[in-house]
Amino acid sequence: MGDPLPQYANESISVGSSGWDAPLAVAVRVTQSVLVGGVLVAGLALLVLLVVLWRTKRRAPALRLALMIAPCAFLLTAWSMRLVSESVATIEPAYSASLLAAPALSLLLGVGGLLWIALRHRADLASACIECSHALLPEQTMCPECGASSVSADPSMRMRRQRRVLSVTLLAFLSAVVGFFSIGTVGDATLPWRTKMFFGMEDGAGGVLFLASGEAVVLASARERRAEPGYGPRGGIRALSSVSIEELDVWVRNRASGVPFGVAVLPTDGASVDGAWFDGVERSLEGRRPEFARAGLSWARAVSSRLRGEVAHFDPASAEVSYAVSLQRPAGWWGVALPFAGLIVALAVGAPAMLLPRRGSHPVRHASSRPSELSRH
Repeated sequence: MGDPLPQYANESISVGSSGWDAPLAVAVRVTQSVLVGGVLVAGLALLVLLVVLWRTKRRAPALRLALMIAPCAFLLTAWSMRLVSESVATIEPAYSASLLAAPALSLLLGVGGLLWIALRHRADLASACIECSHALLPEQTMCPECGASSVSADPSMRMRRQRRVLSVTLLAFLSAVVGFFSIGTVGDATLPWRTKMFFGMEDGAGGVLFLASGEAVVLASARERRAEPGYGPRGGIRALSSVSIEELDVWVRNRASGVPFGVAVLPTDGASVDGAWFDGVERSLEGRRPEFARAGLSWARAVSSRLRGEVAHFDPASAEVSYAVSLQRPAGWWGVALPFAGLIVALAVGAPAMLLPRRGSHPVRHASSRPSELSRH
């Protein structure tokens, strides 16, 4: 009787994660809840303020402007965060932190801008006190009528400062919205990811033939924690590199001391995989258990062929190959640019606005502020 025909082993790919309760994912959900609550609080505060101002006939442009911006800004930001926590819970923490850094800082900057507007913004800087509307001389910094000291000796400069703060506040919220939305969109899509991979091969009786670790490019969805099966350009595993294998008992013995996997069966990214490479792998496996050496070399040869689109089989003793991947970052240049997506859009929107010539930036005095009226003070 001849040797049994080689068969494909059952293969499975699972996407690991840092956990739904990882600190970054929890922080995102808490921030989103705070923003949703902030929409209700800001809306209610604006309603109360409008009633009070209408009853007292007073002006409060600073607080009113801040409360008009807050509900829209908070609502849009909370909406853009709806898929973020599920996405970052699956991506490795280092890259998740880089993704969240720019939009989180932009959100803080936007909130800080709202506070500045609420405390410092003035609607009329040219000729009247903001508190009592008393006419002022250009050099007066304190109102002689009510004693308010929140008037400006240089209205044009203060007006430019207010416009800059308002622009930066709006652009900061735009950066946060685009940044969070980009994270959720990328996490929800099925894309090629650079990953760390840990896997093992078992025989028909459930015994472990070898364990392995390496790096891979895998077509996966971070939010759904799902990877596509197969190999090569049309499969889920697009590339494999720096793969080393080890026997189970040796790995268990060396795990506490941090000794890496022993035998490299696939080279680093970009290195050629040819007959000379596998000859070297075969020499490295000399002296190991025959089952381990045969299964490991068979896996490396078969996978190398499958990545090129060829048909290849594992060792006949193999029955199950289980891959577990940990997502690091999207493959390609845009994986590096993604953390700055919000900042890029905000700069693209804000830069032309800053370069446009400003019209009407010099304040004009009210007609009622006649020299004869001002001279009396």
